[in-house]
Amino acid sequence: MKIILGILGGIAAVVFFIFKGMNSSSDSTAITPASNSGAIDSDSTIPTTSESTTTTTSNTNSTSTATEVYTAPVVAERWKCIPYQQVGTIKANDTEADLINKLGQDNVTREMLGREYGETIPGTIVYEGQPNQLFIEWRDGRAYEVIEKIRIEKENAEWQTAQGIKIGTTLEELKAINGGEFEFFGFEWDYAGKVNSWRNGKISEGITVYLTADNPKAIFPEMLGDTLFTSSFYKAAEAKLRVSTIEVNMRRGIHF
Repeated sequence: MKIILGILGGIAAVVFFIFKGMNSSSDSTAITPASNSGAIDSDSTIPTTSESTTTTTSNTNSTSTATEVYTAPVVAERWKCIPYQQVGTIKANDTEADLINKLGQDNVTREMLGREYGETIPGTIVYEGQPNQLFIEWRDGRAYEVIEKIRIEKENAEWQTAQGIKIGTTLEELKAINGGEFEFFGFEWDYAGKVNSWRNGKISEGITVYLTADNPKAIFPEMLGDTLFTSSFYKAAEAKLRVSTIEVNMRRGIHF
């Protein structure tokens, strides 16, 4: 009898452990939600340098593909911005005296310009108060002699890059122009919305843009501070990001 009870007890123990193992395996298949932090370290988007933007949708019955190829607009020379070369009739090697000769004394005004962290530098405003107003920053130690960069901020300004970037250009348009993803900083700090890298895309690193949100509620809380985001971050489209500032660099090197 003791032998029979022992055998039955062993069988019960085996059944118990098999049942417990099945439950444990079932619990381990729980799905963990994907991170939506948007920081570059956690972003799995692979950049592309394709000349076209391709969207593919599929289901069990069919797959459809739509391809949109970006075509640069024709930009008049008087409004064309080319890094290291020109902003309209203003050339990279122009001095302030050259600007006065070209544009007239009334259209060229000296003023201290604000920079990040409360700094100010000697600058020149062209077409002050007009729709196509420009801010010119001069190279440190070479004020009014060597142009460092030219900044465009006015809504509805006619200035455009040769590829068609202007104030108001949308996030999706920028991606199409660039031929792929790019990186930008978060908001609510000194470099809010600044594009940090075009990721070797079609847009020159000599063009720097700052983005603003037409739907600012969408930037909270994920898109704040000095974190880098890719243009494919899920909240970027919801925020309706667009270009608010364009900086055309006139000197090669590190840009701030």
